[in-house]
Amino acid sequence: EVIVSAGAAGSPHLLMLSGIGPGDVLQEYGLAIQQELPGVGKNLQEHAGVWVVNRVKDNVRTLNMDYNLAGGLRHGLRFLLAGSGPIASPTAQAVAFARSSEAQQHPDIQIHFTPLGYEVTQSGVSLLDHPAMLCVANVSNPDSRGEIVLASANAEDLPLIKPRLLDTEADISRLISGCKIAQSILSAPSLARHSVEEMFPGPTIQTEQQWQNLLREAAGPTYHMVGTCAMGNDAMSVVDSTLRVKGIRHLRVADASIMPTITSGNTNAPSMMIGAQAADFILSANSQS
Repeated sequence: EVIVSAGAAGSPHLLMLSGIGPGDVLQEYGLAIQQELPGVGKNLQEHAGVWVVNRVKDNVRTLNMDYNLAGGLRHGLRFLLAGSGPIASPTAQAVAFARSSEAQQHPDIQIHFTPLGYEVTQSGVSLLDHPAMLCVANVSNPDSRGEIVLASANAEDLPLIKPRLLDTEADISRLISGCKIAQSILSAPSLARHSVEEMFPGPTIQTEQQWQNLLREAAGPTYHMVGTCAMGNDAMSVVDSTLRVKGIRHLRVADASIMPTITSGNTNAPSMMIGAQAADFILSANSQS
């Protein structure tokens, strides 16, 4: 068999380049249609997130202050000798789930706490040069849907990612609530005593319109893309319940792209289980052949 496992951006891209996908798109780029599957590249889902950053007092050391040779050596030795320290733990050292409002029956916001601070600019993410801490709030079950599209028929050209992260008013409302929850966590007495000020979004963001404008400017991905080769039985699904690409023999997709809907939390462990289940499917099929 051929197993495609290139992720929620790479897998649909590879399928479309191979002639498997929406017929009109394939024809537009002069690609021979091997199997028309309109759902390839569609249904893109992502946890839209925004960070809340507090400056910390200078006598409190946070991880971004150790992003240098001395810090790397110190923490590297600690990990090698004791198996502990920052290198032995994820960047986000605490995670919480919350309801954006009392009307929600289940948590719909995820919050990551990280003992470091960074800023996001047009050139990318850069660590702050002073102590800081942050919380990232994201929408757990977004209604918004994006897509992966071809940039060209050239396999060396990257696909275009159109996330449409905040395409619904409901998602914007949830994320505003998530940011306010993150602010309340950082302003709690146990953390406030270490803080100097809220750097981002800052005290000037107060009204609903200001929040909406901020989120449309600052919200970004949390690198949890799924859904672009969705599993299911409907017309827009791409793979069946054993991860086989519909209409194509001996071809499966095994990665986060097969999730019909995004998981409430991080997608790493679910993706690992998709791989494990795919292995079982393949072994079972081979044992019967």
